[in-house]
Amino acid sequence: MAGVLGGLNTHTSNIVLAIYIATVQDLTLNIESSHCITMMETVNEELDLHVLVTMLLIEVGTVDGNT
Repeated sequence: MAGVLGGLNTHTSNIVLAIYIATVQDLTLNIESSHCITMMETVNEELDLHVLVTMLLIEVGTVDGNT
């Protein structure tokens, strides 16, 4: 269903991977963190498009220097 409008997982893994690379996160967490649900609907007498992207899980890690 990747790339389908109104479907699941519309290439969010590319976006999540870019954020993980920029913030020096563990890149193997990309698979679990890239699942999303995309919903679209027209609003305002069909003049505007409302897009809702829900990401169910985003895994990140922090490092504490005192450990």
